[in-house]
Amino acid sequence: MKTRSLSDFLLELYQLTGRGPSLEFSRQSFDLLQTTLPFDSGLWGTFTRSLDGPRPHWAYLHGLPPQMLEEYERVKQYDVVNQQAVANCGRTLNVSLHDAEPDAHPSIVSHARRWGMEHTLATMVLELPLNLFTAVCLYRKNPARPFSEDERQFTEAIVPHLVQAWHLNAVQFLDAPASAGGSLPRARAVVDRYGVLYNVEPAFPALLRREVPAWEGPGLPSGLLPALERRAPEYRSGKLVMSIVRELPEHMFLISLRARAPIDALSPRELMVAREFASGKTHKEIAKLFGTSPTTVRTQIRVIYTKLDVRTKVDLVREVQQRSS
Repeated sequence: MKTRSLSDFLLELYQLTGRGPSLEFSRQSFDLLQTTLPFDSGLWGTFTRSLDGPRPHWAYLHGLPPQMLEEYERVKQYDVVNQQAVANCGRTLNVSLHDAEPDAHPSIVSHARRWGMEHTLATMVLELPLNLFTAVCLYRKNPARPFSEDERQFTEAIVPHLVQAWHLNAVQFLDAPASAGGSLPRARAVVDRYGVLYNVEPAFPALLRREVPAWEGPGLPSGLLPALERRAPEYRSGKLVMSIVRELPEHMFLISLRARAPIDALSPRELMVAREFASGKTHKEIAKLFGTSPTTVRTQIRVIYTKLDVRTKVDLVREVQQRSS
């Protein structure tokens, strides 16, 4: 492939990141790729390894029906191409079914031939520290039309960019970037209902390791899973606060993680009083708002100052803004 073709492709690819949600971005990316490197069908997915073969977590099929993946589950333990791609992460394999057939299990050969996978460009990316594999496979069904070495090299060059652009799309398209107004470290991630992480902002793994120093992906630490299962809007662990920003299609969630702040020690009522006082309301106004007396509000504010270890209202406002940013 010409250098100019690669450059043009990457420019157009990154322009797609803000135009639609994850599956739409994947479709547009493959449509773009087909204008540079013709292929008949393709697969883009994430998986983890298990004893009986790859365990899929997310998949986009281009020109293939869901039935293909359903049937693949019955033969995946024989998928030598997947095994070789995992062993050679970052390198694109160019595999012709005719050449692989003598050494492959008949069931995986039959599966590949049924779904038009006579020629395959298979690329595997291992995403650390998530320990999650991303697979990008392109297929041609005409036995007389193999992929060339130039096409293999082009694919090897662009797949890491496909993965990176997908992450940018998944996080940036879903919501506005996390506020940089506070001093608390925070980051967002896309996670499924089982706690498997798909897309994370750069600071996310380091935040998780505050709670679990030995944490390794691709899933959330077990201590955070019950909160996800309960759909708890906010969950406070020893050193972190996890929030579900919102539920997404396909049983996915956008979550936010931040370090705990001193203000997290306040009770829900104390936090409400602190926010109202920081906003400029008087003791009387706060008392009327919550149906208590000004004396009770004064007592609550003294307790709040003690818990936050602050001496002035300016310090209190700073703590409240840090919690809310």
